[in-house]
Amino acid sequence: MDRPHRRVQYMIVVEEAHERDVPSIVSLHAEAFPDSFLTSLGGLFLDWYYRSIVSSPNGICLVAIDGGIPIGFVAGRIEPGGNTGFAGLTKLVPFAARLAVSHPIRLAQLGRRFLWQRREAETLVEADSELTSIGSSPQRRGEGIGRKLVKAFASSVEHAGKRTISLTTDFDQNDEVRSFYESLGFVVATRFDRDRTMVQYIAAIDQIL
Repeated sequence: MDRPHRRVQYMIVVEEAHERDVPSIVSLHAEAFPDSFLTSLGGLFLDWYYRSIVSSPNGICLVAIDGGIPIGFVAGRIEPGGNTGFAGLTKLVPFAARLAVSHPIRLAQLGRRFLWQRREAETLVEADSELTSIGSSPQRRGEGIGRKLVKAFASSVEHAGKRTISLTTDFDQNDEVRSFYESLGFVVATRFDRDRTMVQYIAAIDQIL
């Protein structure tokens, strides 16, 4: 008689991501957000995006590991008013050139997003750091991975000498995600319109940890 299959339980650890982890983070992002705009830009863009965070002195990128397998990630930056730098933008040029040929509408949408972010920076409430992306394997949701990642991100921000974290997410039809952040101590700072209604959350580090 066959025994029922059991998944071996390991202790989930969260550690700093390195360049070697970027392909796994890209795969997790695409798996967690298959219908998102950033995923629609393809793996080349996601690779550039996460690699620019991992390599930036202001970047924070962490990965949750279970038994040697990446199962979640969180990314962001301190000093959110900064940018990816000349080197990071240079690496985006080949992608932009390919996108101009294959998906010019997507390239135009990406350009609008960069412009939106520059305008929004003048209206958003200032914080010491920004959490820009977080995700986990859909097969592992409900295990507290996201909460562990946010707390680890907050610890990294605190270690950098910063005191607050901001993030933005959709306002409408997003109750589960918003409730998750609110349960961690995030409060609404402002709402604004992009191509849809967005909400900015802010939390003090000591409210999260």
